[in-house]
Amino acid sequence: MVFYVAVHGGAGYHARETEKEVKQALRRACLIAVNLLQKGKSACDAVEAAISSLEDAECLNAGYGSNLTEKRTVECDAAIMADTGSFGGAGAVSGIKNPIRAARAVLDYSDIRDSLGRIPPLTLVSAGAHDFAKASNVETVDPDKLISPRALREWQKWNELKAEGIREIKHEESTSLMQDTVGCVAWDNEGRICSGVSR
Repeated sequence: MVFYVAVHGGAGYHARETEKEVKQALRRACLIAVNLLQKGKSACDAVEAAISSLEDAECLNAGYGSNLTEKRTVECDAAIMADTGSFGGAGAVSGIKNPIRAARAVLDYSDIRDSLGRIPPLTLVSAGAHDFAKASNVETVDPDKLISPRALREWQKWNELKAEGIREIKHEESTSLMQDTVGCVAWDNEGRICSGVSR
């Protein structure tokens, strides 16, 4: 049995005080994916599960830990792609606990042949993505439940800086500057490859 998993918590700047928490989140995501691959699950299953775990980690900029929009909301994007060319994406979604699961539902749906010959969507956004996810039994939540205490503190800090007219700060003066995606790549024991991202 040979398989590989790689995860990342974003290539953006991470504050030194969150380093331990970020590493724990990455380790947990890897272990979840490895456990599934050891049970013979697919690379896509492993990627979906690993990224869901990263989305649940407050210390990362995805899902529950996402940076807030200027309007104090969480809007997420996620995408997943298999080596077969199958793809699924969800954009600007709010109220979905794990956006990568919505993207996976789109990927799975894109593989179903339509009896009328219609081409299925590869990416859904906003309310349409939310409705599709809900119809696909992807867990939805009250959008406010996705606002983490850390993200709210940072949003308040950014708004204070904006009100003061400050346009540029140094990395060490920021709260965390997490601006990037989380992701995972997996290769299962049948040689299938899958990758995904979420932010």
